[in-house]
Amino acid sequence: MNNSKEKSAVGDSTPATEKTNNISSVIDYSIPDEREKIKCVIQRPGVISEIVEINNTIEAMHDIVGGATTVVTIPENRLKLTMNIHSKRKGKPNLKTLWGRIYGTVLITTINKDQYVGLTPQQIQSARAWLLKHTYEEEKR
Repeated sequence: MNNSKEKSAVGDSTPATEKTNNISSVIDYSIPDEREKIKCVIQRPGVISEIVEINNTIEAMHDIVGGATTVVTIPENRLKLTMNIHSKRKGKPNLKTLWGRIYGTVLITTINKDQYVGLTPQQIQSARAWLLKHTYEEEKR
């Protein structure tokens, strides 16, 4: 085998017979580690919000909210509210918002370049304040 490298217009090239197929180094950087955790705020119906660490996967989001998700931006703080897209309107609503009443468990995170990102302490405080302000309470007659 010839160990000399050929010079091309784009730089050094190695003959195809000498190239190694090292795709794992590319995959490691292009796909997020499924074990990566992100810090977020979760609001379940009837209880106060809590700070949790969850796996940074779509499957984890689906498990938390109980099915396929949709994401809306909270205008006051630009955080992302993830909720079940097919939320059943049974039982009591969880939140009363600009979008109407929201049923079921919701998750607040942030997104950077189409990827979920954990919240900073300031964002956690903002998320919890927003949830307290919008928690649904039945009107007393």
